[in-house]
Amino acid sequence: MFAYLFIIFFSMALISVVNIFFTMTAFDLTIFSVVFTVFIASFIVFLIDAVVAFVIHKLPNKWFNPYKKIYHVFGFERNFYESIGIKKWKDRIPEMGQLCNFKKDKIADINNNEYVFKFLEETCYAEVLHLFSAFLGFLVILFFPIKYAFWITGPVAVVNLFLQILPVFIQRYTRPKLMKIYERNIRISKISQSVN
Repeated sequence: MFAYLFIIFFSMALISVVNIFFTMTAFDLTIFSVVFTVFIASFIVFLIDAVVAFVIHKLPNKWFNPYKKIYHVFGFERNFYESIGIKKWKDRIPEMGQLCNFKKDKIADINNNEYVFKFLEETCYAEVLHLFSAFLGFLVILFFPIKYAFWITGPVAVVNLFLQILPVFIQRYTRPKLMKIYERNIRISKISQSVN
C-alpha cells in the first residue's frame, strides 16, 4: 500500500511542479490553484474508481465465471508477465479484497474447492473492475477546461491507468495456477468418490 500511496502523491507533486513551471502563467493560475486542481482531479479519479468498484460488485456472479472465454489467459501473456518481473512485485501491489469481504493476498484453504472457485471469481471481478477503472479514469478530462487535458487531467488519468493495469496483470497471471488447483481438487474428489 505504501508504494501505491507514494506513487500517487509523488505523481501529484510532479504534475503540480511541472505545471507551476510551464503552464501557470499561460493558464493564468496561481500556485495554489495548480496544486488544488491536481488534487481535485486526483480525487475525481478516485471517485470514478470507487463508483466502478461499486457497480462491478453489484453485477451477477455468472458474468465472472473464470471459464468464460474472456478470462482465458494465453501463453504469451504469462511470458510477458514473467518478463516484466511480476513475481518480484506482485505482492507489493495493494490487495483491496477486504473491502468486499474477500481477501486475495493468499489462498486460505487450498483444498476447499468452493473457496478456490470463489477466489477464481474474485480474480475475474478484480480484473474487470481494474480494467474499467483504468480507462474510465480518463473521464476526469471532462470535468475541467480542455486546455488542462494535456498538462493536468491527462497525466492524472495516465497515473491511474498505470496503477489500475498492474492488478489486471496480477489477476491474469494468478488465475491459471488457481484453475489448476481447482481442477486438481475436482479430480481428487472424483477419485475418492469412486473408491468409496
